[in-house]
Amino acid sequence: MKTIRRKLLTAFMGLVAIMFLLLWLGTQFFVEGYYYREKINAMQRMIGQIETVVKLSETTLEKLNSLEYLGYNFEGKITLINDESGLIISDDDVLNYSQGEYLDQIEVSGNKKAYILETDYPVKDTRWLVYGERISTGDIAMLQIPIAAIDQTIEAMNALLIGVGGIIILITIVIAGIITADITRPIAKLTRMAESIRQLKFDQVYEGHRKDELGQLGETFNDLSQQLDSTIKALTYEISKDKEMDTLRKQFIAQVSHELQTPLSIIKGYMEALEDGIVDSEEERMDYYNIISEESEKMSTMIKELLQLSEMESGSFKARKLPVELGNFFDRMSKDYATLLMNSPVNFKYVPLVGEAWIEGDEMKLEQAFRNMLNNAVKYAEPNTEVILEAKKDEQMLTVTIENNGPKIPEQELAKIFESFYKGSNSEKKEGTGIGLAVSAQVFRIHGMTYFAKNIPGGVRMVVKIKVD
Repeated sequence: MKTIRRKLLTAFMGLVAIMFLLLWLGTQFFVEGYYYREKINAMQRMIGQIETVVKLSETTLEKLNSLEYLGYNFEGKITLINDESGLIISDDDVLNYSQGEYLDQIEVSGNKKAYILETDYPVKDTRWLVYGERISTGDIAMLQIPIAAIDQTIEAMNALLIGVGGIIILITIVIAGIITADITRPIAKLTRMAESIRQLKFDQVYEGHRKDELGQLGETFNDLSQQLDSTIKALTYEISKDKEMDTLRKQFIAQVSHELQTPLSIIKGYMEALEDGIVDSEEERMDYYNIISEESEKMSTMIKELLQLSEMESGSFKARKLPVELGNFFDRMSKDYATLLMNSPVNFKYVPLVGEAWIEGDEMKLEQAFRNMLNNAVKYAEPNTEVILEAKKDEQMLTVTIENNGPKIPEQELAKIFESFYKGSNSEKKEGTGIGLAVSAQVFRIHGMTYFAKNIPGGVRMVVKIKVD
């Protein structure tokens, strides 16, 4: 299995190899030419100084001394030739090396050329870089640099470049190892943690101190692990109070495990994909992190609903019953849904209650219960149809109906849709936890309300009956 670390190291090593190859090619094929051109440029710049020396020098000896000094400055020799008189001014006999064999020529700007000359001066097979140019006095200035000096300098430059390149390569390898370890170490920890959570084991904790996406993901995993651990422990405690509840506990844990397997498997799959280096671009990696975060949020929502449901089913939940006027209650809720569905393909219609209707109840829990039913109706409604909320009072009985135009519920499933984790045949392509309607049912039971669902032409209607004052 190719890990991210191995792939990153391979990429870094490939980059280093390319850099080293380019460095080697440069030293072999470009440094020499570049250095020759620089020397020729220096010779060309020297022509102006030679011309100044010739004009200012009054005697041949003065010219000779000045030319020798200039030659010393650019590590070569300078010969001044007058082609009319044949006079040669140089500290050496130029004929000893100017009559040698021309081995190569180098193009210079302005249709000028420099030459590589081989002579027997001062020793056999001595090579010179030669450049000549006529100055304003009519003399020809010949500049010569021994190739041996140039070659020695090039060899020193090549050795320096290779040495520096080797140091850079070693530093790059070290940095690559540090970077890859810094990236892959937390991913490996989170993968092991995800695997443990998938197996409903919550003993592992992410202890990183990163402030980036991986650090945030690690904190999310810690919160998720703690919530799952505390939730399952709490649920286990609540449903294990007696032998009769023991069976319910086993069934409930099995249901929780089943419902959590999907998001946990998705998280594990994406974590393994990140670890294996399947994702190359930063954009794709961010998409993977977002999916993991979304699945974690789904599990967090499911856990909160589970806690509410467990609290209600265990009988430990105590509703804070205060006077509630249901007309205002449904008016306020309808305004929220009208705004919420303003840009939705599903329309919202509200038939308000005529008159007042008072009950003693927990307004917050009742709002949650009715919102769960409305959300369910909206989710299964066909596009461009209506979801209708109606409250109608008949003497001391208030009937609340929520209906939509959508797929009907099979008759054998009507009595089961308010059970925990139940998802009917129409739910296969819809996201949800299967807990929302179960929470609503518990709220209605606590408040002594009756509820049911039935099919109507074109859709489904949910009914809640409430005794009112």
